[in-house]
Amino acid sequence: MNTSSLRFKLSASIAVLLFIAILVMVFIAWRTLNASALTAQERMTETLAEQAEDILRESTLGTSEAIRGLLGGTLATTRTLQTQLERTSVENNGEPYNRDSVRTLTLDTMLSNPSISALYVHTEPGVYDGLDDQFAGVDEHSSDVGTLDLYFVREGNDIAYYATEHAEKYADSTDEFGIREAEWYLCSMDRGETCL
Repeated sequence: MNTSSLRFKLSASIAVLLFIAILVMVFIAWRTLNASALTAQERMTETLAEQAEDILRESTLGTSEAIRGLLGGTLATTRTLQTQLERTSVENNGEPYNRDSVRTLTLDTMLSNPSISALYVHTEPGVYDGLDDQFAGVDEHSSDVGTLDLYFVREGNDIAYYATEHAEKYADSTDEFGIREAEWYLCSMDRGETCL
């Protein structure tokens, strides 16, 4: 009996030790796999973040270049019109176009560049052709006081013309963002250059 009891005790002890050893190995394997999974997850997150940043950077650069090209083409078109009218103004000792021709030229400029959503030609009194007194209230190309004032807006597939009042371009009340109501005119007038 003693021998079988000793054998049983020895077998039971070995079984318990093997069980404990297996538990320790399973625990170590679980911890190692868990640590590896966390490391892999961190690396994957870093890699995905880097890839997302790269994609966003490339997309931003592409969009930036597209916008730059669009603005450049639009600005070049409007500056050409501006230069033509400046050179032909009486203020610069030029020979002004008649106002109907200026209207046609402005409309044609807008038609030639589909990215222009609105285009205007507004002058100060007596600056373009010196004929403001003759054209006061002629809505086709002049303001209520006779200054050369044209305003075209793209509306869907059409281009609409809006007659303007001289005082509109001097409205300096500000909105909630501090932008003047007539910033579209006052900015260029204040700076003496094109404003975007």
